[in-house]
Amino acid sequence: MELNKIIPGDTAQEVADKIYDNDQMLDQKIDTKLDDSDLAEVVRISTPINFSIPQKYIKADTGELSAWGIARATELIPINSAYSIQALNLSNIAANSALIAFYKEDGTYIKEGSILATPNKEIADTGLITVPSDATQFRVMYNIEKTVPQLFILSGQYLADRIDNIESDLSEMEAELDNKVDISEFIDALKVNIPLVLSVPQKSINGITGELQQDGLCRATDFMNISPENTYSVKNIATGNFSSNAVVAFYDSDKQYLPNGSVILGANKTLEDTGILTPPSNSAFVRLCSKSDSIPEMIMIGNMPYIENEINEIRDDVASLNTRVEDLETHVVTRVIGLNKYNRNDPTNVGNNGSAGSYIDANGNVRVYAGNNNGGVTCLIPIFESETLVFPSYVKSLGTQQNYSALYDKYGNYIQGTAIQSNTLSWVEGAVYARFSGVWNLGVNTNTYYCYEISNPIQAWVPYAEYISPDDLPSAELTLNTKPIVMVGDSIAQGIAGRLNTIKPIAGREFYSYSVGGETCLDTLARVGCIPYVAKPFTIPADTSRVNIELCSSKGYGYEIDSSTGLVTNEGGDTLINAYGTLNCTINGIAGLIRFTRNASNTALESATFERLISGESAIIDKPAIVATSYIPRNSVVLCVMGTNQGWKVENGVRTPATIEDADNLVNYYKKLAEWGRPTNNDFVFLGFYETSITNHLILSERISWWNYFEGEMKKAFGLRYITLREYLITEGWKDAGITSLTTDDIAAINQYRIPLSIRASANLNEVHLSTNGYTAVANKILLRLQELGIINNVNKIQYA
Repeated sequence: MELNKIIPGDTAQEVADKIYDNDQMLDQKIDTKLDDSDLAEVVRISTPINFSIPQKYIKADTGELSAWGIARATELIPINSAYSIQALNLSNIAANSALIAFYKEDGTYIKEGSILATPNKEIADTGLITVPSDATQFRVMYNIEKTVPQLFILSGQYLADRIDNIESDLSEMEAELDNKVDISEFIDALKVNIPLVLSVPQKSINGITGELQQDGLCRATDFMNISPENTYSVKNIATGNFSSNAVVAFYDSDKQYLPNGSVILGANKTLEDTGILTPPSNSAFVRLCSKSDSIPEMIMIGNMPYIENEINEIRDDVASLNTRVEDLETHVVTRVIGLNKYNRNDPTNVGNNGSAGSYIDANGNVRVYAGNNNGGVTCLIPIFESETLVFPSYVKSLGTQQNYSALYDKYGNYIQGTAIQSNTLSWVEGAVYARFSGVWNLGVNTNTYYCYEISNPIQAWVPYAEYISPDDLPSAELTLNTKPIVMVGDSIAQGIAGRLNTIKPIAGREFYSYSVGGETCLDTLARVGCIPYVAKPFTIPADTSRVNIELCSSKGYGYEIDSSTGLVTNEGGDTLINAYGTLNCTINGIAGLIRFTRNASNTALESATFERLISGESAIIDKPAIVATSYIPRNSVVLCVMGTNQGWKVENGVRTPATIEDADNLVNYYKKLAEWGRPTNNDFVFLGFYETSITNHLILSERISWWNYFEGEMKKAFGLRYITLREYLITEGWKDAGITSLTTDDIAAINQYRIPLSIRASANLNEVHLSTNGYTAVANKILLRLQELGIINNVNKIQYA
């Protein structure tokens, strides 16, 4: 269907006839398509959810709101029973609660048809929900610690109503045209009031240059788009201190001032009405200023091209709706939330140019600072309504210059008052883009610079096949009742293993604890053999006496050796080692034992020695040698907790808060451990971790973002073979440990994304270890997961202390 186009020069009758014909064609199209029963299933419209009621959940039996610290609920939302709805990522928090609750017009709760959930239940997709026939409103609730819901309206009626609105607009315009004697009267009647926001305080416009100037009496607007095809009228406008003031200033598309056509007055003048203003033919923007105590008004007087543009917009809207009807396919009017919004390859990134750095000043301008060449400014990054963006690589200062982050409108113009010194920017009215100051080489580095949304939801569990193919996964036939179960990791792993030891063997499996308190991730992986220790050159004596040995991790192995002498000439290995206890190993084919000695405060590795197990010939190790560990059964089911003592932080000798890059690094360490077992069809259950100082030092919004990202990536990588330890202890673990109610301090900790104090070894926010019953709860959770995965065939629950 091609609608008739209205062109300049059409008479009033011709315009009215064309709109009438368009109306008839639209009626015919609607009548044809709305008879199609399939239409009701194909329209999927994203619905904004405003969770404006904090710390409340919906009671399933009454539909009333009840207090809970980490729940949020919406106000009542109108709903048409002709519609259906669908929700994603709903998460429950308490027993006897409703995720979606329907109500009658008088507020009576409708339990039949409402979506109820068991405690701590997550629903990735509700499927199609039928609205009860007597429902006129509903509300939604979710757990802020788990997911960010999405809500959709699915209804052909919704689309029909939208088309009816367009049809109504066309009818109103037709009636308006019919009432006009001739087109000139219609043009004269089309006056549009332009909202004016005098958002720039204490500024007036210089009548000679068109630039803003300091003026305590006045306020100015930002740049506003105009069309030179229209004329304008301004009322109630007054000048300030200067002899030459442009109260109405026109500019071209490059924002170059156009004095011809602008209204220029002397100091302390007042205009009640400018009369009709015709913009210069090359104008694209206008800017106004006036005294702070005046309230100016600007009116646009439209001409025939304006009318044509308005009708064409309606025509395009109708054509778009018709396309949806004709396709009869699912159409989601929403966007996909993703992580890497910042495009490192965008040529508008302003990075290092060899001699000077760039930064954003307090007025949102991109500046060059010749005194420091390390600064960079990102491209314009899209920001959507109600969204918050985080840019981890923001820097506050560049030498003597202070850097800012700022928001910009759809034209890339700075939005006044939005420049702040922060790596986080939240949407404001009119914001379309965000821009951040960063450090050097924004467009080249591959893993450091990115911008992500803190609203990004935790993903649902997915098969581990995203990382290891199904063919590589152990089958129940291979694993059931055969492989030993081993625990590796730090002191948290030790505590859990201590409780698992009370029922060894586990369902017929041998159980071994190879966890060592205080170990970093690198130490744990080195003990297993994933990221081996490397011994610096030394001599192994012929007898079994001990000899000092120096180790580093092969993670950053970078030795250079003189080929003629075999001596090390340069060392570049990673030394993030914090080893404890002893290590059975082989160096250059000689089996032995490494003993680690701690300092007096037991906070750091002081020395290490190697002693061979059997006397033999001495051996000169003249180049760095890998330390092959030999005490963990290769063919086993590995349980692992690591991360608490770090070793995964990407830094250069300076301790800084955790970043998303660090989270990726830790996820890759767990993947490395999973890879280690692939040659022997090894199986595993990983638990992540729940506490470390470099996440605790983050501000709350960044901490929430970090944990959601890390735990989401672990779930995507390992599926059911990953237990989100922090999430479990916050939502279920404290109950499983026998705690019947949370203290005020517990709730305060949970609101900080940290585990309750009541489940810790001592009621102290700095205590990282769990109580005996806390470790027991985690151990039982592991046993249940081993059974769910088919690794063991029955669960012998551990008794609480």
